[in-house]
Amino acid sequence: MRSSYSLKVAAPTNFNIEIDASGFKNASEEILLLVDEELDLNVNCWADDWEFDLPATWKSSNPQAVQIDGNGHLTAVGLGSAELTITVLGKPVTCSVSVLENIEVGTIDSYRITLVGREVHDGETCKIPVAPNCMVSCKLEWKIEGDYDYCAVQVYGPSEPREDPTAYELIQEFNKGNEESMSWASYIPWPDLKYTYRLGICPKNGQEKDIIWTKVDFSVYYQEYPGFQLSTWGASSYEEYTLSKYKGTDARVEIPSNLGGIPITSIAKGAFSESNVEELVIPGTVKYIGYEAFRNCETFKKVTFMEGIEKIGSLSFAGCSNLEEVILPSTVTDVSDFAFSSCTSLKRFKHLGTGEMGDCAIRGCEALQEVQLPRGITEISPEMMGSTGIEEFHIPETVTTVRQYGFYSCEALRDIYFPASVTTIEARLFEYSNPDLVMHVTAGSAAERYAKESSISCVVE
Repeated sequence: MRSSYSLKVAAPTNFNIEIDASGFKNASEEILLLVDEELDLNVNCWADDWEFDLPATWKSSNPQAVQIDGNGHLTAVGLGSAELTITVLGKPVTCSVSVLENIEVGTIDSYRITLVGREVHDGETCKIPVAPNCMVSCKLEWKIEGDYDYCAVQVYGPSEPREDPTAYELIQEFNKGNEESMSWASYIPWPDLKYTYRLGICPKNGQEKDIIWTKVDFSVYYQEYPGFQLSTWGASSYEEYTLSKYKGTDARVEIPSNLGGIPITSIAKGAFSESNVEELVIPGTVKYIGYEAFRNCETFKKVTFMEGIEKIGSLSFAGCSNLEEVILPSTVTDVSDFAFSSCTSLKRFKHLGTGEMGDCAIRGCEALQEVQLPRGITEISPEMMGSTGIEEFHIPETVTTVRQYGFYSCEALRDIYFPASVTTIEARLFEYSNPDLVMHVTAGSAAERYAKESSISCVVE
């Protein structure tokens, strides 16, 4: 038996008629019933603020499908449809009724929720190691026995504004067809929150009101990590963290590889700006060091890069004027533009990885004496070595192209060795460099031709 359906119509002599029964909103909606299902229809009449009980007559156009008695009690007796006519004070009102086959109801055989890889149980308080305004990964898996049209998922949680901690509403809703799992990201705006996840199945031939729901109630709260502010916005998935800000005061900092079992995989823009860190260890779980992550950290003296790091972002260490040595591990494949530019105390730069280096990557490192470029490098990019303090340099034999201004303003550079593999040398390579520079070249090479055309002293070897 259903309840709460309303049908409003105009009647003679300024009366209004309202017919109530459950689950329906207005007269334009068709009433859907199953075989053997029953429904009570009630008539209320009113004029202005007065309500009246007036006699009504009831009639079904198809008694083989829908029967209705003199009291408005409706019974679905067979498949089909019918028009119901309700007459009050000589005014007829009609609505449609259809009778469907009995719905085969499926059952939810199993139901499992995981947040950032951790299973959550009904009534549980779950400790999630997240930072404020973090997104966390959610996964819902289920098994359903029986036939059904689709699955529905609802997430109830805290609503804005934060000042009202009791506010609680539907914050996400999904229809997932006949799938048996789903993943999504859930926003955790502040600590100590309650959530309800509801999984529903809609039976065959059913409507939204027929969905069978089950639910899991749980709460989450933050696990604090002093000094480290985390986020998932910059990470490649919601099961990874970005270190978005360091707020500690330690002179030596070792970034943890994970917090609460969730790996830290990147360092965000400006994460260490305004810090007083002198010595830093970056774990191998960190794959990407972001744009300007350590820019102008003038207190930096030593940075240890562990195996596993892959990309050094643009300007990430630019202006670290007290940094004396950089040794990049074999896993590094990308050093972006200006990554270590203007590190004026840098004496030793060793890239043990592979790949290319961006424009101006070590430009302005005026104390630089020792440089090892990555294995397989094919290009000296524009100003990559510009304004450095190197006195002698051997271009790797894998290099084929040397771009313009590659050794711009290298005033201390005395000797540079070109392998025969270099076939392209762009103009102004040594602009404002040492006028007594000597190029060491092989006979008949592009480097020999460039030396002669540019009136640079060369030694053919």
